[in-house]
Amino acid sequence: VQTEVTDAMRKVLALWMSEVCEEQGCEDIVFPCAMNYLDRYLARTSVKKSQLQLLGAVCLLMASKMRQCRPITVESLVYYTDFSVTAEEVKAWEILVLSKLDWDMASILANDFVDHLICWLGVTRDMDTVRRHANTFISLCATEYKFVSYAPCLVATASVAAAIHGLGCSLESEYTQEALVSCLQAMTGIESELIVQCVQDIESLMVSSVASLQQQQQQTYNKMNSSAYSSTKLSSSVTTSGDRSQLKTPTDVQDINF
Repeated sequence: VQTEVTDAMRKVLALWMSEVCEEQGCEDIVFPCAMNYLDRYLARTSVKKSQLQLLGAVCLLMASKMRQCRPITVESLVYYTDFSVTAEEVKAWEILVLSKLDWDMASILANDFVDHLICWLGVTRDMDTVRRHANTFISLCATEYKFVSYAPCLVATASVAAAIHGLGCSLESEYTQEALVSCLQAMTGIESELIVQCVQDIESLMVSSVASLQQQQQQTYNKMNSSAYSSTKLSSSVTTSGDRSQLKTPTDVQDINF
C-alpha cells in the first residue's frame, strides 16, 4: 500500500510518539494503542511522508481519548510537531482516520492481557515492577514493525515472561524458565516455541535499544566536551596579560552537567 513510507520512517515516528506520551505522562497503554491505529491506517491507505507526523499526532489524540481520562490536547500536539501542522488539520484528519478505520477504535492490545497473566501466575511480590517492565516491553515492541504480525496475546505473554525472567521475581510456585513457559502455554494455548522465540526477540530488541541509547549519550557527552574545550581555548586566547589574574570559567562550561 505504501510507496513513500518506509520501516525506518515508521521507527522515527514511533520514537517521537513515545516521547510525546512520556512528556505528557500518558497511561502505558496509550502509545501502543496509537501505534495500533497508525498501523491499521497505513495498511489500508497510502500516506505521503510529509503527512506522516500529522497522522501520528492524530493517532495519539484518538488513543488518549480512548484510553485515559484526560486526552492530549490538540494544541499540545501542534506544539510537539514544532507547528508543522495546524489544529484544523489535526481535527480534519481525526475524522478521516476514524472513517478509514470504520470507527472501530476498541482494539484489543497486549497491555489488556498483562494484569490477567500476572494474576494467574500468582506473582507474590514485585507485582507492580513486573507489570511496569512488561508494559515497557510491549511499548518497545510497538516501535518495531516486525512485531506488528505478532498477536497481542503472544506479545503480552512473552513480555510478562521476559519481565519475570529478567527480574528473577518470586512466584507462589518456584517456576523454572521452562516451567514458566509451560504454564503460560497452558493458560493461553500459545505454543511454547512461539513464546520462547518472542521472548528472545524482545530481549534482542532491548539489548539493541540500550546499546543505541548508550551510543547517543556518548555522542552527546563527546559533543559537550568538545564545545567546552573550544570555549575554554577561545577564552584563553582573547584574555590579555593584564586580565590573567581574573580568569573565569566561561558560563557555558559552568552550565554543563557532567
